[in-house]
Amino acid sequence: MSEYLKMSNIKANIKEFEQIDKYDIAVADVMADYADKTAFEQDVMRDIIINERITKDFIENEEKRLSNHNKILSSEKIKEYFEHDFNNGMNCGGFALGIFGCIFTHTKSLEEATKLLLEKFPFVRLQDDEEIGPDEYRVLYRHQEGGFSHHFVKEEGGKLIEKDGSGPVKDFEEWPDNLKDAPEVTLIVNRNHNIEQYDEDGHKTWTFGI
Repeated sequence: MSEYLKMSNIKANIKEFEQIDKYDIAVADVMADYADKTAFEQDVMRDIIINERITKDFIENEEKRLSNHNKILSSEKIKEYFEHDFNNGMNCGGFALGIFGCIFTHTKSLEEATKLLLEKFPFVRLQDDEEIGPDEYRVLYRHQEGGFSHHFVKEEGGKLIEKDGSGPVKDFEEWPDNLKDAPEVTLIVNRNHNIEQYDEDGHKTWTFGI
């Protein structure tokens, strides 16, 4: 049983123990909520929690700030901070390629953008006659001709899902107006990768340009 499912099973009981503070309750609730998410989404949220991107010091400061306005910081509000960090940490490209980061385009054609994608991300290939492996999945990619708009849509569990900018992950419905007639390629992505990028000062960055 995964840690997410275990957390889901004890979710109701954990709140009975007074020594568990609101931060721990929020963590338990978030992990329970993510029990039925994709493995990548679970991994990202786990990293957010483990690396304490939302720290207890931050929560304590928020509690003090709200108390000055006679308000109380609830565990539900703390959950929103975790979700906000998740959604703002990656865009459509980062989500589709399994990267906690954002992929922006600086090119004006699908051909050029695809070429740069394949060069920058060695775990991505174009779909061909080769069978898709057990650790691979499809991604649909469209790029506006003569413009800087692009979008990635991921195939997961037999359905198409997407993440639009800093919005939540959702089922794919349709391409935006400026990409409805745009050219498209199908990418094959190997989910077993751990790519990291650093800026010229040696600091880890979550922004990728193509």
